[in-house]
Amino acid sequence: MIKADYREAASGIPGMLAAKYGLDVVSMRLKTGDYIVGDDVIVERKSAADFVQSVIDGRLFMQAARIKKSTAAGIYIVEGDIYNSGLAMHKNAIKGAIVSLSAIWKIPVVFSENTEDTGFIISLMANQKYAAVDEFYNRTGRRPKQFFTRQAYILQGFPGIGPKLARALLESFGSIEGIVNADIKALTEVRGMGGIKAGKMKELVTKKYAGVDNVEKVNDSVCG
Repeated sequence: MIKADYREAASGIPGMLAAKYGLDVVSMRLKTGDYIVGDDVIVERKSAADFVQSVIDGRLFMQAARIKKSTAAGIYIVEGDIYNSGLAMHKNAIKGAIVSLSAIWKIPVVFSENTEDTGFIISLMANQKYAAVDEFYNRTGRRPKQFFTRQAYILQGFPGIGPKLARALLESFGSIEGIVNADIKALTEVRGMGGIKAGKMKELVTKKYAGVDNVEKVNDSVCG
C-alpha cells in the first residue's frame, strides 16, 4: 500500500500509481512527506524550484529532521533541472545541499524528469520493497564477540534503537529478557525511549508470525 498526502491529488501521481501501476493508494493527511511506500519509506517530492527555494528559506533541513525523527527511511525525489530553476542560487550551494542530505542526513536524493517519471520511480520502490519481503536475509555486518556488545547488537535490531539507547536499556533492565518483558510505561522511563519506539518494540516481540504474505503494516508515527 502507498499512502499519499491528500494535497498530492492535484499532481496526478496518486491516480497514476493506482490506474497505471495497479498499486493500492490511500489518500490521507501525512505529518511527514508526500508519500509513504509500505509502512516505512517516506518520499518527499519537490519540483526543482521548490527544492532550491527550500534550501534558501531553510525548510529543506527542517523537513529532513522530521523524517529522521520518524524512524522511517526517507528519500527526496526532485523533478526537473535544479541548476536552471530560475532562482538565484549558486550551483555549488545546491550541490552542497544535496551532499548534506545524502552524506550527513543519510537521505538519498533521486532526480526525475517530470511527474510521470516520479510516479514510475515510486512504483519501482513499491515493487522492489514488496519483492524483498518474500525472502529472509542473513544479517550483515561485523558481529561482536564480547558478551555485552552482542547484547547491544541484538537490541539494535529493533526500530530506532542505536548503540547509546541499547546501553541505556541494558543498564536499566539488566538483560534482554528484562527489556522485552517490561511494559511500555517502564520502557519510556529510559531516556531516549519514546512511546513510539517502545510500542514498536513490544509489537515485534509479542505479535504472532503470520507469514510474509500476511504481515500487517502500521506506521502511525508519520500519518495524521
